[in-house]
Amino acid sequence: MTTTEKRRTRESSEFANHTKAAARAAFRQWKSLLPDDFWHYGREARRESVLALRSAVNYLIDRLDPAPADAPPKPRTTRKAKVKVE
Repeated sequence: MTTTEKRRTRESSEFANHTKAAARAAFRQWKSLLPDDFWHYGREARRESVLALRSAVNYLIDRLDPAPADAPPKPRTTRKAKVKVE
């Protein structure tokens, strides 16, 4: 590796580190502007969306490979806790 290539690698690494630090600082600033409940409900909403997607995928899988008529029904997936929304 030549001296120029080493310098470019070091400079790009410094730039990447600076960019990551700036992104983290910007995220912390946005996070401080919004209440903790916002982030909590956002996580719960993402979780519910994934559960809905999983339900749709399971339905499609069941349609592809139907169970025998004498097989017991599969238990339904339920969520663990309800989220209170004020």
